[in-house]
Amino acid sequence: MSQGISFPACKYHCMEWKYAAFIYIESNKTCLCGSEEYTNNVEYASSDENTGLVYGVRETTVLTSYVQAFLTVLSLYELGYAEDGVYVIQPKEGVDIEVWCDMSNGGWTVIQRRQDGSEIFYRNWDEYVNGFGNTTGEYWLGLKYINILTTIGSALYIEMETFEHDNVSPASAFAEYSTFKVNDETDKYRLTVAGFYGNCFDCLNAHNGVRFTTFDNDNDLRGGDNCAVMFHGVIQRRQDGSVDFYRGWDEYVDGFGNTTGEYWLGLKYINILTTISSELYIEMETFEHGNVSPASAFAEYSTFKVNGESDEYRLSVSGYNGNCADSFSNHNG
Repeated sequence: MSQGISFPACKYHCMEWKYAAFIYIESNKTCLCGSEEYTNNVEYASSDENTGLVYGVRETTVLTSYVQAFLTVLSLYELGYAEDGVYVIQPKEGVDIEVWCDMSNGGWTVIQRRQDGSEIFYRNWDEYVNGFGNTTGEYWLGLKYINILTTIGSALYIEMETFEHDNVSPASAFAEYSTFKVNDETDKYRLTVAGFYGNCFDCLNAHNGVRFTTFDNDNDLRGGDNCAVMFHGVIQRRQDGSVDFYRGWDEYVDGFGNTTGEYWLGLKYINILTTISSELYIEMETFEHGNVSPASAFAEYSTFKVNGESDEYRLSVSGYNGNCADSFSNHNG
């Protein structure tokens, strides 16, 4: 028996301890978990045969219907749960979601975490709808759950840090949006975002009102082009000679340079990115005073894969299309 706690706290406490029933007496804020003495007493409780739970709310001597209280990360934080970690929340009746809760910063639901490249984020539509990854590591919560969470007023907070050896300033940044909502599947999970505040560029404003797109479900505004395919990821950029590309093995494995300028992503990361079906697009331009015709060219390969370190990052490339010489096919295998 616990006294002086709220109804949501009673519900969570009893379910956390795997009791099959509980009641809550509103008049004296008393919580009773799984006790037949009380749950079989109609003066104190009513039962719901559909859920198998027994609960009651009593004001003085009059039995009333209980008030449904759904659990969110913020409500858990307000109940005194202060430790970061994985919790099960219930933002909607019949919907239980396992999420990572950031309690140290005030009770935020983590909808995405990317930290070490261990998870592939170039995924199909169904995976982005249902979620993927591991809540204790890299993961995406799932559009259908983010839609449920943002049906009430919600904010979005984005925290970013550079990798250990990146020469980027500042080393960390944040962006916060006072309005954040994702519509349901009938609207292709259209994004609503506004009220930017942060110490970095507002990169989400341009996506306000835009529907979600994956490589197999194109809902963007670019006509025949698919943004998910076009902006899959730049693995190398050479533009002004500011970075030396004559490097040793370890540097080519780990990557080097500055992602805002000239850089090489790193073989170990390209291997991870190409474990699922991938394409390679190469775009080339002459320098300003270069007397070369044409001034720009492109090459595209419908199949692109880099094996792991045990195979010394062997290249697989085929399906050439472009307006320049096919210089990669000779390196296939």
